[in-house]
Amino acid sequence: MARVGGGGLYIGDPHERRAAEPVMIALRNGVAQNLNIQYGELQHWYLPETEVFGTTTDSKGGANTELRKREDGDGDGDGDTAADDGAGGLLVERASSSRQVYITFNTCLQPEFNTSLPLEAPLPQLQLYISNDTSNKAPGPKIKNKPQVTLPVVQGFGSVVLEATGQIFVGVYAANLSDSEQAKYQRVWNYEIAISTKAPYHSFRSKKNLYLIDSDDNAALLITGNMTTTNMPNQEEVEKIMKADAPYRLYAQSSQYTSPFRGLERSYCAISKLAQLNIANVDTSLTTRGLGHLPKQQFYLTGLNSSSTYLAYLAKPPTNVTSGVIWDPLTITTKTDGNCQIIYDLPFCSEVAYAAPSNPTIFTTPQQLGSFYDNIAQGWYRNFSYSLQQIPCNSTDLTLQYSFARNCDDCASAYKTWLCAVSIPRCADFTSNLPYLADRGLYTEFFNKTSNKTIPNDPKKLAFYSRGNVTYNAASLRSRNPLIESELRPGPYKEIKPCMDLCWSLVQSCPSDFGFTCPRMGSWGAQVSYGQRSEDGDVSCSWLGAVYFLSKGVRVEMVGKWGGWVVVGVLGWLVL
Repeated sequence: MARVGGGGLYIGDPHERRAAEPVMIALRNGVAQNLNIQYGELQHWYLPETEVFGTTTDSKGGANTELRKREDGDGDGDGDTAADDGAGGLLVERASSSRQVYITFNTCLQPEFNTSLPLEAPLPQLQLYISNDTSNKAPGPKIKNKPQVTLPVVQGFGSVVLEATGQIFVGVYAANLSDSEQAKYQRVWNYEIAISTKAPYHSFRSKKNLYLIDSDDNAALLITGNMTTTNMPNQEEVEKIMKADAPYRLYAQSSQYTSPFRGLERSYCAISKLAQLNIANVDTSLTTRGLGHLPKQQFYLTGLNSSSTYLAYLAKPPTNVTSGVIWDPLTITTKTDGNCQIIYDLPFCSEVAYAAPSNPTIFTTPQQLGSFYDNIAQGWYRNFSYSLQQIPCNSTDLTLQYSFARNCDDCASAYKTWLCAVSIPRCADFTSNLPYLADRGLYTEFFNKTSNKTIPNDPKKLAFYSRGNVTYNAASLRSRNPLIESELRPGPYKEIKPCMDLCWSLVQSCPSDFGFTCPRMGSWGAQVSYGQRSEDGDVSCSWLGAVYFLSKGVRVEMVGKWGGWVVVGVLGWLVL
């Protein structure tokens, strides 16, 4: 028999080893270890005291690096003892007392259920037992009357913070199953464990940081929350973020199939290795579009099936101090019909990002469809800008200024926002029954996704007519933008109408010379042309930068700004 490194791995006859004492595998501070484990197996790890308190002299980093950084107590390695918050003699004090340690764990693989058999409940989670007492160097499920704690592993993730006074001992146990139960599975477990005195090596975040912008029948557009440290960052911080590499990754899994990481939804290593859709299916970029115009990361997720539900997982890849971070998943559902397509990052209508009416037989790519809409809006805006140039915007003569509160820049911005929203309709499935949707293009030829053709009759959609699910009026027989009918011909679809406050903002911001007016609240014109914002964050009307369940409270802000202000009258060309 022999023992390597004093407290290292035991080597000897395997039968003698089981009879004598368990195998003890040494960990290094902040360095993860990965290992397979079988049914009923108990594996033992330990972090030596030298790693806990940083008294080694290994030149390759690890604990000795921690020692150098903390010599003066302020973590900068400059020897400035005045900056250590009064903790003189810090090394001696820590060596003789305790130190905070982070024990974290990820299950990366688990036995896979035999798909030829009926699906059963997920396997039991791996179990962790922890001791910091030398009287129990081999913690585990059968230990009685010795100090140890159990680390709960939930969906493949476990984390605990302890005060260490010396060595840390960890036992990892895989539940034992009968031979008949084991026969239902293939593969073994694999896990990753780390103990660090700096920060948790594995991380899971339950706070939401991923949001759905929109989906079509085979793709979805998602976005993160703001990436700045505050909601009012300086320009330097914004520019630094936008020039840096995109920090997040996206993974997705269909809900229609048994997930290979079922029961491991909080494990970065499981999801990153096993997810059905990964970075190969994602086009990602940074953007300042949307609320606050602050940096965010967007994901264009492709390869999806129509009428399907997916779970999308936001993740941060591993660094030199973490194994990666995973967030709670976001549920996304794709559209059914093939005549709505996501467009975004348009040159002129740069704030547009949603599914617009489409016809794949006319435009085969999102870029072609986006150019079609963007060119229309830009051409109409150009005509408006010529008229705006006739207004004495920069005059110092107060009698010539049309408003003390607004100027021509405000008018131009409000008109562009309104124009992009009304000329590029936000598209929804024709068969959707959501109450805030408006029917468009009734009795035009249907687009058939299967044949990739427009056809005069579609039995399923014609039945939708007969069930009384459509509203017949002059507005429902045509599209909001006449060029959609004449050039695009998407067939019947439903529209999320533009928000009413876009019209109000336009009238408030521009000179009365233009004659802009909005339909009266409650009138037929208002009902068929505009929608109202939802208080729960749903996108019940279309506004540029809208994101599902990210924009709660925006409606209250707008009502507070424009509340009680009603404009009577309708211009036919205005209420598209």
